[in-house]
Amino acid sequence: GNPDGTLYEVFFTSVDFTAGPVVFVSTRATSITLGPLSAATTYQFRLRSQNGDGVASDFDATISTFILPPPPRVTIAGVSDGSVYAAPISPRFEIVDSYLSFSTATLNGSGFVSGSTVSAEGAHELSVLARNGYGFETPASVRFVVDLTSPSLAITFPAQNYSTNAAVALAFTASDNLTAEGDITVRDQDAHAPPYAYASD
Repeated sequence: GNPDGTLYEVFFTSVDFTAGPVVFVSTRATSITLGPLSAATTYQFRLRSQNGDGVASDFDATISTFILPPPPRVTIAGVSDGSVYAAPISPRFEIVDSYLSFSTATLNGSGFVSGSTVSAEGAHELSVLARNGYGFETPASVRFVVDLTSPSLAITFPAQNYSTNAAVALAFTASDNLTAEGDITVRDQDAHAPPYAYASD
């Protein structure tokens, strides 16, 4: 092997060593990080060493390396995962990839166009998938709920204009088109939870 401190000369190009341009880097380390290198590009590398008298060796064999591009970048905007919206919303998505070969976007399994308005009440899932020509995929998804209807609350006891000098336990029913009865939160004007009982002073 070469003695410690040997100078190494690294040459690389994305064209051809006879056509150029050629990048030259020298180092005394036995490893080196080169870059930045362009994606989807083939680079040729060759190496030689130089002794203490400045005499260079022959070049090592030329090697070629193809730099793969990164996966597509997918962003979803206008909606947050896990959020509940009391008005229609218009989610947007963007796909960035110079080598995009396939993309799809669905809302609850049906095709979705970026910026379309979602006004149907209920739970929704927006899914986006992008794939480039080198087989790299990027999925992205958000789940959200559109709830345009307020819960209904009906007092079942006492009746309107009910009169008594005894304590009264308030009875009521609560319902909602998207929430199970047992999951509905009920509070009085003082933010107290049921049961509610009232007595005369």
